[in-house]
Amino acid sequence: MTGKRELLSDHWQCFDGIIPTVMATAARDGTPNVSYISHVYYIDEGHVALSNQFMSKTVANIMENPRLQAMVVNGVSGRQILFDLMFERSETSGPLFEQMSAQVSAVADHHGMGHVMKLRSADIYRILDYTVQELREGDAVVALPSSPNVLPDAVRLSLELSKLEDLDKAIQFVLDNLESVFGFGHCMVLLADAEREMLTAIASRGYDRQGAGAEVPWGKGVIGIAAEKARTMRFSAVGRHSLYAKNVASSGQLSRDTSRVIPMPGFENPQSLLAVPMLAGGEVRGVIFAEAEQRLAFAPYHEQAVALIAAQLGSIVALAESWRELEAVLAKPAPLAESAQASGKNILVHCYAYDDSLFINHEYVIKGVPGRILWRMFQVYAAEGRREFTNREFRLDPSLKLPEFKDNLETRLLLLSRRLAEKDFPVRIHRSGRGQVRLDVEGRPVLSSEA
Repeated sequence: MTGKRELLSDHWQCFDGIIPTVMATAARDGTPNVSYISHVYYIDEGHVALSNQFMSKTVANIMENPRLQAMVVNGVSGRQILFDLMFERSETSGPLFEQMSAQVSAVADHHGMGHVMKLRSADIYRILDYTVQELREGDAVVALPSSPNVLPDAVRLSLELSKLEDLDKAIQFVLDNLESVFGFGHCMVLLADAEREMLTAIASRGYDRQGAGAEVPWGKGVIGIAAEKARTMRFSAVGRHSLYAKNVASSGQLSRDTSRVIPMPGFENPQSLLAVPMLAGGEVRGVIFAEAEQRLAFAPYHEQAVALIAAQLGSIVALAESWRELEAVLAKPAPLAESAQASGKNILVHCYAYDDSLFINHEYVIKGVPGRILWRMFQVYAAEGRREFTNREFRLDPSLKLPEFKDNLETRLLLLSRRLAEKDFPVRIHRSGRGQVRLDVEGRPVLSSEA
């Protein structure tokens, strides 16, 4: 059967690099050269692209004879597609180059070869012909996963999401539906702090821990590169040693004191990864990330569906961080009915000023700006017996050292709330009204601090 009767886009599994691509070129005198490349990039039904990294002999041959043959293999069924290609041009900038460069960077970053594995160019080839090889009689036939039309579900969920104002509920809604509608068994939402160039996990699904507060540096691993490049990253065959999303704790950019590092939830050896940036107002507000132990778990149509949802969630994040919360300017914090010296067990709260890390009953909670916020709440509670606070007073409190521009206060408060709940500390914070947050303590705080 000739491939002209089928769409190349229906063979997306062939372009995901589970099995390396074999390609053949010939010099002007006819001397052949056969080499391998990780995979061929599908552009459209008439064009594909190859990444130019180390292919010196292949490139030299193409400059003399611009014809190339390449064979891609479906990693699920074993079906092969043989291409006859004609070189058209090389691109060293633009959307395609940036997308391919980001994928190369994700691989290189994990293996510590970022200074070596740089994409030189995206080489564009015109498809002269291609043939889809029929499986012979007796060959094992593996049923290919269907390609459902998931976009209607994505549109419906985006519309429902647009009706939500509360960021916490919106994140829960997204994770619930990624699991129930799209079958993503393991996924998480991370929010961005552009000033610190860091992404922070807020909530997750499918893991033995939520991981609230775990951090990914901007530009590190699949998650960090998706944020830095503002581009979706999808991998279908990560491989045993390519743990792109697991290089965070050893990146060297986090605290050397492991007692102050919150571990990222995730698989030890994931095979499929999908990281979709949440864009709003031209800025990356966070990343939706999913992983699976099976190859080819995420298809191109998943990219499109999650991108719609991510854009809507990004808008909700942007709205939550807007200054509209200042409509609560005149709201007065309500005092506690009971004394700050409430009956009950002591709760030991210790703050280390050098990194603003906070410990409750000798267990690490959080550090940085969220640590300063929680410490300040404890101080006010102990001194005044008050547990209601407003966003405005946080923003006007110089001791918190909030950035003057884009303080990310809403996301920091949400992170605090989730971190306290996940670790089951005898302390909770929750929304008590628009622009207001309440501190609940099950016992009597005993405060101490040191430099």
